[in-house]
Amino acid sequence: MKYSTSVLVTFILISFCITLSADTKLAFFETKIRPVLVEHCYKCHSIKSGKDKGGLLVDSRSALLKGGDSGPSIVPGNPEESLLISAISYKDLDLQMPEKKQLPKHIVDNFVKWVKDGAADPRKTAGTVEKRTKMSDGRRDHWSFQPIKKSNFSQTSIDAFIDHAIESKGINKTVAAKPEELLRRVYIDLIGLPPSPEEIAEFTENPSRQNYEKTVDRLIMSEQFGVKWGRFWLDLARYAETAGGGRSYPVPITWRYRSYVIDTFNNDTPYNHFLKEQVAGDLLESKNDKEKARNLVATGFMAIGAKPLDLQNKEQLTLDHVDEQLDTLGKVTMGMTIGCARCHDHEFDPITTRDYYRMSAIFQNTNAMTKANISNFSVFALPGGTEKDVKEAVKNIETYRSLGTSISSLERKLQSGDSKIQKQMAEKVSKLAQLIKEDSVMQVTIGMNDKKTLKHGHIRIRGVADNKGPKVKRGGPKEFLKDLQPEEIPENSSGRLQLVNWITHEDNPLTSRVYVNRIWAQLFGKGIVSSLDNFGTTGTLPTHPELLDFLATKFMKNNWSTKNLIRSIVLSSTYKMSSKPLPESLEKDADNDLLSYYPRRRLQAEAIRDSILQISGELDTSPVHGVLPYKELQTSSKRSIFLPTLREEGRNFLLDAFDFPDTSASMGERNSTNLPSQALFLMNSPFIIDQSIIAAKKLLSEGVELTVDEKLDRASLAIYGRKLRSDEKKIFQTLLDDSENKEETWQTIIHAMFCSVDFRFLN
Repeated sequence: MKYSTSVLVTFILISFCITLSADTKLAFFETKIRPVLVEHCYKCHSIKSGKDKGGLLVDSRSALLKGGDSGPSIVPGNPEESLLISAISYKDLDLQMPEKKQLPKHIVDNFVKWVKDGAADPRKTAGTVEKRTKMSDGRRDHWSFQPIKKSNFSQTSIDAFIDHAIESKGINKTVAAKPEELLRRVYIDLIGLPPSPEEIAEFTENPSRQNYEKTVDRLIMSEQFGVKWGRFWLDLARYAETAGGGRSYPVPITWRYRSYVIDTFNNDTPYNHFLKEQVAGDLLESKNDKEKARNLVATGFMAIGAKPLDLQNKEQLTLDHVDEQLDTLGKVTMGMTIGCARCHDHEFDPITTRDYYRMSAIFQNTNAMTKANISNFSVFALPGGTEKDVKEAVKNIETYRSLGTSISSLERKLQSGDSKIQKQMAEKVSKLAQLIKEDSVMQVTIGMNDKKTLKHGHIRIRGVADNKGPKVKRGGPKEFLKDLQPEEIPENSSGRLQLVNWITHEDNPLTSRVYVNRIWAQLFGKGIVSSLDNFGTTGTLPTHPELLDFLATKFMKNNWSTKNLIRSIVLSSTYKMSSKPLPESLEKDADNDLLSYYPRRRLQAEAIRDSILQISGELDTSPVHGVLPYKELQTSSKRSIFLPTLREEGRNFLLDAFDFPDTSASMGERNSTNLPSQALFLMNSPFIIDQSIIAAKKLLSEGVELTVDEKLDRASLAIYGRKLRSDEKKIFQTLLDDSENKEETWQTIIHAMFCSVDFRFLN
């Protein structure tokens, strides 16, 4: 039977793209719903907390369906009749949850979508509450607060720990990955770009251990390594080039922090020093102006977070800003939710309110924001810059704010077709672009330094800014760890250096564990501790605790080297396994916690976009020292890390479709969804269609001497990292046989490959 070209095209695209809706609904719950319930609801409505306020538990689906004293909490498929939705939407004055602060609109919208789609929830019935007393100092006995168990890493290996765990469960490890699978995997993981057909051919001819090691070393030394791994840290640092906090306007001078991070990973700066630079770089001794500039730019880590700069209660603004800094610092470096102690002693972890305000006082004595009617980021001159530059940069930020308001207002009027409005709009956009261009070369940065007059702080009763309690000295947490006390802070210092010295001390068991766990998660899709930002008592237990301590020990002994850590992981047999499990693995280790096979992963958004551009020959890998014009947000051929990173509306369509993070807060783990809407985006995106056309022309021009069969294999090698299977090839050959316009058909074939699951997943 013969089919028309259009029918075959549709068939190919759909067969490659459709995903299981049941899986995506569960993925939506796990990534969008469960974390919110854990963070905001479990402390008052869960078995583990021992509390069921209002008779309500939320830690199982059956409990939500049953509800509490007011009736069922959710009605699957009907958000309007669901009490949970009413409560978090603040629609009922008598039923508002969480009580202290309404959840952001996008989170409420996620809950509405979840209930509307049937409230998929894999959690089993939790049982009933057994009342218990508040946690005692036994909180400090939790595994993550204990000293790291040292092991002789010269006499053991990653594989020894993994193999032992697998064998103890009577499971066999799967076979090694095919050479072409392994090569694509390590290219994407180390530099975020796929290998070329020529590189695949060369490696498959000699897939020896020595050749693989040479490949790994070459990729680690590539400048693109810092581009790929710098983005990992920018997620944690909530990096953006707009203000956020309720108003969206450009703050383009943050680009220097982005460049600093990329350079840090390329230069393999020891992680403990990397943290010291970011928390207290301005307090470190500098050998020269270049190092002084680097240290000052590094402090942008603590300064670039979203702030409600138009808040008129300046005391509240200060405390909210400091709380955001502590929340980021605690989660990123130690996997601790420090902010929970702002109003009362932490319910589960050994962080007291007094310790919280000791640390808060440190950052209250730091300049990271200038206060005014509408406050602003603190701007500092770099060596070679002047105070005039600082004033100009501050003035520009204020201009961006007013320009942003004007442009938004004009956008709403553009549909009228009024030529005057169109002209005004063009003028405003042009001025905005010119200011951004000027800021890119100014010798200034956003950062921090100590205030001239240093004070101690006060506990704020129930976290209320204007309700001062006892006075506290600046300092680190004293109740947190049994075996490591923070340094005393001199009267002439804010205490940031002393605090970060405590965080990076080798006897602090959290910092190295949390970091090596993050690196592991980047390479395997899931951490040894799956709750990457939570190593406290409400977090998950490690699947391989001895391996975690082995990696942490080796990491510190190797001068806190990120490159050395990554190299040791990707050279392991565990990393080099096939992604096809043996039947016994699926039976005895359904979630692959023991890693008896390599976990198949979806590419991150940047890798999808950058790979498409590289395959078409359009990718420009040269660095950007500044900010790209906003008009190039959808069209630039630069690597994705250099696209303008906006906190709110107007982001790159492809990146947003594939789970680019909300940069308003630190993001330790991205969502990784696999949705029909993503397949539809790839099918209809003008960017993807254009790149398919360019890639097809490139294939035809480079493959003039190739047969149809060889051209199909070359396209598949570039896009999938492998040759086509016979059944795939047959479909495409049928399409070519039926077509009169061969060039257009090749464009369709490339487009279909870009749309396929095999392109956007890593085997």
